[in-house]
Amino acid sequence: MKASIRRKYGSPSSIRIEDIEKPVPKENEVLIKVIATTCVYISVSSSASNSSNQ
Repeated sequence: MKASIRRKYGSPSSIRIEDIEKPVPKENEVLIKVIATTCVYISVSSSASNSSNQ
């Protein structure tokens, strides 16, 4: 499956799309299929501004 991965703080260019194994839920957990999502500008900009603190 595909996943957007951010391994460090930084600009939006630090986000990578990677292939990962499909997670297997443990007991008392669920796996939710996400069809679509969005990214709010303030989340991306605050993450980029925090990169100097990491």
